[in-house]
Amino acid sequence: FVESTLVDNFLCARNAAELLVFADSHSCALLKEKAMDLFCTDPDGVKGVEEWKMVRKSIELLEELLDYATQKRRLHNSEFADSAETVDHLDVTTLREQLDGANLDVDGSREMLVDRLKKHIAER
Repeated sequence: FVESTLVDNFLCARNAAELLVFADSHSCALLKEKAMDLFCTDPDGVKGVEEWKMVRKSIELLEELLDYATQKRRLHNSEFADSAETVDHLDVTTLREQLDGANLDVDGSREMLVDRLKKHIAER
């Protein structure tokens, strides 16, 4: 995935705000989640760049970032979704791994991935 390359090789505090806006507008769930993670670990670094103005223009994105920063809501790779309630707490990487394991599409926003996996679990 191109997203993984951006996350692994290019995402940093200096460009996190710009990549967050990009990821939000292009349904790049992994990039968006990792940019928000970076905001949680280095908020001053992320907000201290000119591109932060782009984030401030979107009330919806700011609200999502605030919710993300104030909730410990992500389970990581070792977790397995066995109920619809568990799916809501999975990180994007785990969502994609479980969808891939079920031979389902792994592309889309986090919300799309969650809905797809919930539907799959309900059909089992």
